[in-house]
Amino acid sequence: MVRNLSFSFVTCLLLLSTRAARAQESHASAAANELPDDAHPDVQRDDGAEAKQSAAKDAFGEGLRLLRNGEWHDAELKFRDSLMLVRHQSTEYDLAFVLYMQRRRREALAILEQLLHPEDEAPDLRYQQYGTLLKSRIQAELSTLRVLVTPSTAQVRIDGEAPIERGPERWLVVDPGDHHVEISAPGYVTKQVVFATGAGTDVEREVVLDRASSPAPPAPTTAAHAAGSDSATGHTAVLAPWIVMGTGGALLVTAVVTGLLAKDADDDFQKGCPTNKDCSPSLVGLRDRVVTLGRTTDILLVSGGVLAAGGLTWRLLLPSPKATADHAAFVTVNGRF
Repeated sequence: MVRNLSFSFVTCLLLLSTRAARAQESHASAAANELPDDAHPDVQRDDGAEAKQSAAKDAFGEGLRLLRNGEWHDAELKFRDSLMLVRHQSTEYDLAFVLYMQRRRREALAILEQLLHPEDEAPDLRYQQYGTLLKSRIQAELSTLRVLVTPSTAQVRIDGEAPIERGPERWLVVDPGDHHVEISAPGYVTKQVVFATGAGTDVEREVVLDRASSPAPPAPTTAAHAAGSDSATGHTAVLAPWIVMGTGGALLVTAVVTGLLAKDADDDFQKGCPTNKDCSPSLVGLRDRVVTLGRTTDILLVSGGVLAAGGLTWRLLLPSPKATADHAAFVTVNGRF
């Protein structure tokens, strides 16, 4: 059934293309008949414009022949040659059609936008109708990929192309299939993700970049030079457990934040699909967000708990340093956190 509908649509477009060609040929013939001849001495013939019009018509006719034979690429080249000489809305329509038949839907859509919104001439209602029909078909076969990024200043490339930007939201109309997305930002770890889209769907995904690891703070050098290498080793041993505990605490705080976000997303999903069965396809992105945030929260909780507990155990097992060294370590840690 779907195959028959697709064949019927292509046949309809071919008929429209043929009608457009005949209309242009009639228009060109009428224009040629209206050209002044040598019998009017007061009117000078523009041989250059006439030759240009004739060459454009010949290229269009050859493109139409190739179109009828299904030679889409060669037909495209002829229609482009014709448009470079003389712009005709029928030629634009046929060019959009052969691009569509080569599955170059986005290029075809751009040509149709020029056809449906002409700037230098009045729109022809026939080609407006043909173009609107083809545009609707193309839009039904394309999909929209939306990426919500954190941080909002991140750079996004979808298949190497910069999408339209609206703060943290980036979106691009794409062909159905797999699409490579790269998200990067200074101070963050670059992520490369592959998203799959289907015809006529709106896919939305959230990507959160992880901060790049910062270098460890340098050990206090003044005391180290004064007391020698043994003193420097002692200061490092005192600082290390605090750094581990601080890292674990930061991960636990982050886990609380992502947990709250996961709960909010889950509440929204439950409102849209209380039974968790036969949910709307538009909720797929929200469901994936709930799963991602939930897994991230679990990982952060486990990692943060292990680091905090390990750092505390490490600190309790260390021998008590001298009073002056303990004071210096306390001041350093307080300044760090």
